[in-house]
Amino acid sequence: MSALDTCVHSVVRTGILLHLQGLGPTVEAQLPVSADLYRRWYGGDISALNEIELALRLAHGRWTMQFSKDIADAVRLISARPLWLSAAAGDTGQAAHLKTSLDVIVRRRNQIAHESDFDPSTGTKWPIDSALAVAAISLLEERGKAVVAHVAAEY
Repeated sequence: MSALDTCVHSVVRTGILLHLQGLGPTVEAQLPVSADLYRRWYGGDISALNEIELALRLAHGRWTMQFSKDIADAVRLISARPLWLSAAAGDTGQAAHLKTSLDVIVRRRNQIAHESDFDPSTGTKWPIDSALAVAAISLLEERGKAVVAHVAAEY
C-alpha cells in the first residue's frame, strides 16, 4: 500500500509541477500554494518552483492515497478524465471492479495493521498465504501502472 500511495503522490506532484511549467492539460484545481509563491513563479523566479514542490509535499503528505476514491480525487488535480473509467477502457463494470478490488485490499491491510484480520462473512481468522500476498501485490502494481498510464496519456 505504501508503494502505491507514494506512486500516486509522485505522479500528482509531478503533474502539478509540469502544469505550472505550461506542460500537460489545463485543470482547474485549488492548490495549497500561497498567492505570493504563484506571483514569484509567474514573475520568473525559478526558485519558487522548489518552494511550491515543498508546499505540495507538506499539504499532500497528510493525504492518504490508498482507497480508489482518494486516488481518483488526487488524480483529478491533474486530469479531467475519470481515472477508473479510463483505466477500464470505458467499461463501467470493469471500472467498478478496479475500484472495489483495490478497496478490499486496502480495508484488509488496514484490518491487519490496526485491528485483527477477521473474515467479515464468518467472523473467524482470515488466513493469508503467499498466493494471496502475491495476488494483492500484483493488483496494487496494476493499479499503480493504471494511474501512471492515465496521467501519461495527457502529457
